[in-house]
Amino acid sequence: MAEVHRITQLLRERASKNLPAQSTLTALQEEELADQLFNVFESIWTSTTYNEEDETTLDNNTSDNEIDDCKDDSDERSDDPDYKEDDEKPVFESFTMSYMTRALDYYHEINPKTGKRSHSWKSIQYKFRRITHQSYMARFRDYVEQKGIKKQKIDILADHVYNNFERARDLLCPVHDMDLKRWGIRESRSMSFHNFVASDTWLLNFKHKYNICSRKIIKVVTKRELINEDDIRSSAEEFINENKRDNFCDYAFDPNRIKANKF
Repeated sequence: MAEVHRITQLLRERASKNLPAQSTLTALQEEELADQLFNVFESIWTSTTYNEEDETTLDNNTSDNEIDDCKDDSDERSDDPDYKEDDEKPVFESFTMSYMTRALDYYHEINPKTGKRSHSWKSIQYKFRRITHQSYMARFRDYVEQKGIKKQKIDILADHVYNNFERARDLLCPVHDMDLKRWGIRESRSMSFHNFVASDTWLLNFKHKYNICSRKIIKVVTKRELINEDDIRSSAEEFINENKRDNFCDYAFDPNRIKANKF
């Protein structure tokens, strides 16, 4: 066990030198961390060979203290999931979504006493001087309604993509940007949402909405060599006997052919 003590001593020295002196972990969390470290160490110690594999996957950014190991992919773009780069230009060349909504609300306002519209067309033109013809109101109404339907579809689609993301995390499967886009496109087809585009802008806004970031993970992959000849012999005989019943193999078992198997 001298080697084990040597390794733990080196680990203690490096931890003391490179890690912060204080920790916010509770006693229970410390025990869980110790168990996890021991399991990794035991797997390496009892293996024939091992190697490390680095991979970047998407994960939930659950804490403000995770800046060092969780890369935030958000930027200064709009939080609107329907945002496109040309959306900052007014729709219909001169009218914004907010302007149209306010104009429609004012146009449809009802006087509770008379049951009729509270404002005349002349009053509407005076308050919204850029509206030069009453036909604009019908165009505004159609646009706002379609915008609302599209917003609902995008929300439903985003929920579906996020559910897939959570299931993949529960199964410890790595998730990448292309997976989110692929799930979004597949769901849009099932919804007949033909105008949906899984653009980089949609992806950034989706990750911002659900607080998703990129995280680097390290996996330790170990290999063990089976060297117990009795176990090999028993396993080989059992395999042959089982398959003989199905006429799968038709040869005699030769113990001299046994070699150490790797798995």
